[in-house]
Amino acid sequence: MYVRFIFLLAILFPLCCSRGSCVELPLPGAELWAPRGFRSGQLVLYPTFNYALTYTDNSNRSERDPTEDLIQDFLPGFTLRFRPQELLTLNAAYEFGWHDYAKDTARDYLSHKSGAELRVQRLFIEGLDLIAGTTYLQTANSSALENQVISFARYHAMQHSLKAEYRYNRISLSGQYSYALTDYFDRANSIAD
Repeated sequence: MYVRFIFLLAILFPLCCSRGSCVELPLPGAELWAPRGFRSGQLVLYPTFNYALTYTDNSNRSERDPTEDLIQDFLPGFTLRFRPQELLTLNAAYEFGWHDYAKDTARDYLSHKSGAELRVQRLFIEGLDLIAGTTYLQTANSSALENQVISFARYHAMQHSLKAEYRYNRISLSGQYSYALTDYFDRANSIAD
């Protein structure tokens, strides 16, 4: 049995450069911590930092010798938004993760997570959008609650997708094709690929 408590601190730095180089808040009276980002022309950069604290009563995922621990996740990163034209948007994100077992019941590990999405609106006809996306994850472990991948084994996973959406009044149609790949770095685990 796993017990999970998460304390999440997400800070989208509300720092702002002088002379209007940052994104303005959309509405008066918006929250103090609303993301503002740093603007350079049509490109906006949003630095991020996430911290999560997870309690697990079985950090080794062992049936015979469960050991409790606290897992601290430090996740700095950034998100980019580029909109060169009204109908074209590119979003990209990267996150570096350091995952620390407070009582050292398991080995600490790092992770890399990235993703990108290109959205073309009103493609050929009004209401038709095309979205191409990709995600990448490289890590040496999975979530304490994950049971679909081998524990404490370094792997990377990719997913590519292409989606078409059509909206007309109250009618909405969409279709998506995606391809996913998981690959373990250790040859001994390659049979699980």
